[in-house]
Amino acid sequence: MELEILCRARGRKRDETTRKAILRTAYELIAANGYRALTFEGVAARSGAGKTTIYRWWPTKAALATDALLAEMTPVAAFERTGSAIEDIRLEMHQMAESMSGTNGKVMACILGGGREDPETATVYKEKIVGPRRAIGMECLRLGIMTGEIRADIDVEVALDALFLPIFVRLILGTEPIDAGWVDRLTDTVLKGVAASPSKPVAIANAEEPAAAH
Repeated sequence: MELEILCRARGRKRDETTRKAILRTAYELIAANGYRALTFEGVAARSGAGKTTIYRWWPTKAALATDALLAEMTPVAAFERTGSAIEDIRLEMHQMAESMSGTNGKVMACILGGGREDPETATVYKEKIVGPRRAIGMECLRLGIMTGEIRADIDVEVALDALFLPIFVRLILGTEPIDAGWVDRLTDTVLKGVAASPSKPVAIANAEEPAAAH
């Protein structure tokens, strides 16, 4: 019995080591050669994993590429809530911009470029990366409405687009940096349009959070 448990533990460790090697290899291949050049054969040859193993865990190229990027990114909910919806939005914007800098940004731009030609890639990217980020943003905006920091008459979907889309435009075009100063200016500009008047209540630190958007 003890031997069986030990074998299972070793098997899980080997599986996790192989999984990390596959994801890291896929990430490096995209960064070096672009999304089009990513192949299961190439990942198998470089990572030392069997191609059937890769297919078993990631049945599509889109799933593999997206998980490879996610493995290198900071989780979307990693920052601590401040008690202020406006400050939470500001923190999320900076976290999002940071996740799009350096090699992560290059890989993300490659995957987004692949999504223009491959609907499946666009769908997986939206579900795994954009969806969770927007859910957090939606939660922050709705909390701000509830606590009085943000106007109750805003269109939250439009507000999210105004905050997020300029970052993706800069990422894809690659003509301007996504630096902290620009992120602050973007965030301030949008938040001035959605913020409640000073006479209205400010955020309540212990306010009950609304349900996450779906």
